[in-house]
Amino acid sequence: MSSLTRWILDLKAAVENGDRPYFPVRRLLVPGLEPLHGDGFMRFQRIGPVYRPGMPPESMSVVQWCAAGQPGDHLKDSELGASIGTVLSLLLDRRIEVLEEVPLSMEGAQQTTFVGFNNVFDRRLSSPFEAAGLDARIRDLLSQLVSLAEDDQATLTAAMDLHYGATLLFEKDLAAAYTLIVAGLEVMSRQYGEPPTNWEAWEQARSWDKFARAQGLSDVQAEALRAKLMKSQYLRLKETFVNYVAESLEDGFWEQEWREWIYDVRMPEGVYGEGGSWAVEKHIRDFVTQDRGELCGGLRKTYDARSGFVHSGSRAISTANEIYGLVRHASADRPLPYSVLRSMLAELIKQEVRDRATGFELPEIVMSNDPPPAA
Repeated sequence: MSSLTRWILDLKAAVENGDRPYFPVRRLLVPGLEPLHGDGFMRFQRIGPVYRPGMPPESMSVVQWCAAGQPGDHLKDSELGASIGTVLSLLLDRRIEVLEEVPLSMEGAQQTTFVGFNNVFDRRLSSPFEAAGLDARIRDLLSQLVSLAEDDQATLTAAMDLHYGATLLFEKDLAAAYTLIVAGLEVMSRQYGEPPTNWEAWEQARSWDKFARAQGLSDVQAEALRAKLMKSQYLRLKETFVNYVAESLEDGFWEQEWREWIYDVRMPEGVYGEGGSWAVEKHIRDFVTQDRGELCGGLRKTYDARSGFVHSGSRAISTANEIYGLVRHASADRPLPYSVLRSMLAELIKQEVRDRATGFELPEIVMSNDPPPAA
């Protein structure tokens, strides 16, 4: 059942039972200089025009709706807020962005503060960084990329583009960003992976063998069934993806540092302050198993989540599931968290570029912020 349907049915039942609803609120952005404002099944209150660098004129409003149950389930409200955004975008034929935020109120204050939480899916992407040595790293990567064979260039720059798109999108649509990460890994697996040939290595092999025996198939017929299944395009693509990622990551990947910066939030304004602190330092091994067999199970679930989203719109990658994946060690029975999967894509891109580069000398160019010398 969709979140929209569940919301309406629960609300109708609550109204008929005389239960008191609560009133979630979210901020939203609409195009143009006139905020959305109006009464009805939902209430829209204008805030005013806002400016985001690189974006066309936008205005901000607050949307409020009735919901059954008790306040405080921010994950459920966030999911429904996104669904309301899909309805408004469809009806208005405009980009309506319902912001991923948690409304907070200080004790004794009437003002509501909205605090964003969507960067929690990968806080490293919004953490401060050290720029020392960046120029040398830029030169090194560019020289490596240019030296790649043409098919390697096409594969790895496509994977880089997909990784970039996912880093821009993850705070707005996690499932879509997740799909881009899987696509990046799949682009690489089709180029560098090997299609499965070992029947026994397939997770469903025993189930199909049991089916063949139950149907009374002869050895010849059973072998023909196995050969047919091994030629399945979906199976080949999925297992090629799984095996490539699980087998290609070097052991040092799990030892990489995992550092997240927690920004201070200034209340009641709800804006990020200048301060903050690093969370307890961890390593990638703290989030994902080093057992490559178990990792294959998680990668299969990851591929299934991608396929469900692409082919049926199913959102196995949701806010609730992702947060669960960040506090529990990744396992074989759940899709890998976005942050872990993105780290795998980034690492494999770097590995493949490094291993396949033949070397290229960049032109000697130095761009400077200093004024040119006087003539």
